[in-house]
Amino acid sequence: MSSKHQSPLSTQITTQSLVFSHIPSDEDEKKLLQTLKEKYIGVKNVSRLDFQDNNENLIDAIRIDLKSVDFAQQFLKYDYILFGKQQYSIQSSTRSLIALQVPKNQKCTELLQDLRHNYLGIENIFRFHDKDNKPVDIIRLDFKSDSLMTKILNDKYILIDGQRRPIQPYWSLINHSNQNEQPPASETIQNTSNKQPRNSSIKQTQNFLTEERVKELIDIQEMELQTMINAFEKKWNARLSSLKTSSKNTDVDQLLSIFKDLTTVCQQFNQQNNQIQKRLGTMANRVENIRRQADHDEAWPNLSSQNGH
Repeated sequence: MSSKHQSPLSTQITTQSLVFSHIPSDEDEKKLLQTLKEKYIGVKNVSRLDFQDNNENLIDAIRIDLKSVDFAQQFLKYDYILFGKQQYSIQSSTRSLIALQVPKNQKCTELLQDLRHNYLGIENIFRFHDKDNKPVDIIRLDFKSDSLMTKILNDKYILIDGQRRPIQPYWSLINHSNQNEQPPASETIQNTSNKQPRNSSIKQTQNFLTEERVKELIDIQEMELQTMINAFEKKWNARLSSLKTSSKNTDVDQLLSIFKDLTTVCQQFNQQNNQIQKRLGTMANRVENIRRQADHDEAWPNLSSQNGH
């Protein structure tokens, strides 16, 4: 049985890799990577995985590698993930954990026997495999109760062969699009290449822009700008420290190089600012179109009744 963990998702990780089970899409890794890069910054790589549970069911999973732990925490800022137009909530298991950076050559039976000396509540261990059925450095640990699991989760590591291995909750992705809820939060209209309803007379549902999604876009923009500022500041400080400022003959070429970098960063800031303004302008236009359509739909029944239809 699964339930949402009480603490924020982003506080439960210490690595830049995230693992999610019950991946809903059957797209290949390249397509998934492109889809996620359109929605999130800092996504570096995507790997499709799977593992076999006690009942010999094959469980699909995905590993998302980000450029830093900060990007990983930003990725988990909300309790859902957007795959294209679909929104999937992240559900945490109460009795399972994921351990990463576990040597691939260690067998689950041996690991289980060794870990039970320090963690008596461990019940099962399952190794993840890649799309070529080769073992990867990720395992799932199942516990008899949630008390030990909670302690390990709070520690943010598990001891394996005397080494601290990073852990994270066992996350599953749940699609709620078929339930009576709001459509997925997305700033784009559904692509016409998607599958159409069997009854072509039924109007296709649009993914309306929500206030939460607008806030998320603005947060992403701010993080992109902050990343650029931090990168430039690091380069600036490194170059300035290398200059012999005590000498009267300071290397002018080095100074010119730094100022050129400053000009480039300013241009990038300007481009980013223009992009976010265009995005917000497009959003405002869509909101206005939705409002006009709603006014038209509301007025149409009145006109029909007046004309005796």
